[in-house]
Amino acid sequence: MSGVNRRQFKRNFVIYFIVLVLSNTVFFITRNGVLRAYGIEPLEFSYLEIGQRFPFYATAMIVASAAISALLSLTDLYVIPRIMHARSFLLTLLSTFLVNFGLMLAFVYLFDTVIHRYFEHLTGGDTMRVNRAELAISMIQLFSAMIISRILIEIDRKLGPGNLWKFILGRFYNPREEDRIFMFIDLKGSTTIAEKLGHFQYSKLLRDSFQDLAVVDQYHAAVYQYVGDEVVLSWSAKKKKNFGRIIPAFLEFQRRINSRKDYYIENYGLVPEFKAGAHVGPAIISEVGTIKREITYHGDTLNTTSRIQEQCNVFESHLLVSSDLHSVMHEESPYEFVTGGHIELKGKKKIVEIFKVKNEFDVVA
Repeated sequence: MSGVNRRQFKRNFVIYFIVLVLSNTVFFITRNGVLRAYGIEPLEFSYLEIGQRFPFYATAMIVASAAISALLSLTDLYVIPRIMHARSFLLTLLSTFLVNFGLMLAFVYLFDTVIHRYFEHLTGGDTMRVNRAELAISMIQLFSAMIISRILIEIDRKLGPGNLWKFILGRFYNPREEDRIFMFIDLKGSTTIAEKLGHFQYSKLLRDSFQDLAVVDQYHAAVYQYVGDEVVLSWSAKKKKNFGRIIPAFLEFQRRINSRKDYYIENYGLVPEFKAGAHVGPAIISEVGTIKREITYHGDTLNTTSRIQEQCNVFESHLLVSSDLHSVMHEESPYEFVTGGHIELKGKKKIVEIFKVKNEFDVVA
């Protein structure tokens, strides 16, 4: 399992697992009360009722939830993309839901059968008598858990890694300051390419390129924003390991593009090249908007990063970093840095020193 898939697997697994555990807990608490309210006695030898009910049920529930979560997460990564080629978001969502719901039902049926057979062996009773009311409650519980899980997974993909639970807990409601690393990545020669390809082909080129950008996930990069032919990546500056992930993330992205050069040449007549600028500093993070909500960053750090990226053509470099980043990275970094001198960035009075990162993609390094 690749680094990208491993991180996505963990995120999906956690969502499925939490939802299943919570829904099963609610099911356990309400099940007997609902059935008895309608004058229906729960199964005499059900594993929910035998021995020390809650400890046994809790163990069985956790094991089953973990197994189902792992199965569904693997299905999301390896099965759905291969069998579903729907272009409609709704159709893709429904297809994914139906496949996962079917797998969940099959697993639960097999799991319950094994448990019931085990207790038949212990008690000599018939534990397989299932009444319709209990079956209906179980179906409603699984159906609800599946819907909630899919919604949360789609929200997680929309907000980006690490933001779902913060969003749910309201961490973005009030603006707060964070130390962040930003990287602005832009397509080189975008104007010329757009004129050559036309709007539709150019749009497809960007779509394919940004799909290849998924490789940065293994370097814990959060995709903050897509703006035309530009994408903004972000890392938390609190984790020292993130400073060592910035350069490899960009280089791996360009390597991924180059590994598919035959595809790009066949479809677009060119292999896209990207340039990037990176900087670190404080930024304000906040949830904004009423009609459309979005998590945004504000502050001078982003403006400076954007201006640094604009200098790539001037210095004939694919990747530039600020002196603030260089001061943290250069001692332990395996990459060679070449100073570009102190420059006055467009629209800014402050003088900033920038460094070129020597790499295999630079014509002049």
